Amino acid sequence: MVRRAYILASVTIIMLAMVSASPSSAAIGWRIKADVTAASAADDGTLAFGSGRTVTMLGPDGNAHWSWTAPGDITFIDRGTEASVYAAYEDKLVKLDARGRLAWSAKAYEKVYSLMALPDGRVVVGSGYGALAYDRNGAKIWENDPQNAIYPIYDCAT
Repeated sequence: MVRRAYILASVTIIMLAMVSASPSSAAIGWRIKADVTAASAADDGTLAFGSGRTVTMLGPDGNAHWSWTAPGDITFIDRGTEASVYAAYEDKLVKLDARGRLAWSAKAYEKVYSLMALPDGRVVVGSGYGALAYDRNGAKIWENDPQNAIYPIYDCAT
C-alpha cells in the first residue's frame, strides 16, 4: 500500500511539472518547406532529410549545413555514429560523413525497403533480396536470403 502511494505521488509530481512547464519551451524555432521522402533527427538537434535526389543536413537553427545529390530518388535515411548519414535509393546504400561527403557506397542486390543504423556503426537494410548488414566501412558482414519467405523483405527492424 505504501508503495502504491509513493508511485501515485511520484506520478502526480511529474504531471504537475509537465503542466507548469513554460509554453515557450514547445515553441517552434524554425520551419522549412520541402517535399520530404525520408528524415532522421539526432540528439544534437540536427536533421537529415531526403527530398527527391537530394540529402540535406540542417543544423539546430534550421540552416543547411550541407547537401548531397544521389543518382536516384532517396527513399530512406538514418543517422549513424560520428554524425554520419546513411541514405538509400533504388538498390544502393550510401554513407555520408559529417560534412556530407560520400564515405562509401554498397549495392543491396534489389530495391531497398528499409534501413536501420545500429549504435555500433553497422547498418542493416531490408531489400527485395532479403536482409543485408554492412560494417562502418561499407563491407558486407552478413546477408540473409530466407528460403520460402514472402518477398520483398520490407522491415529490417523486426
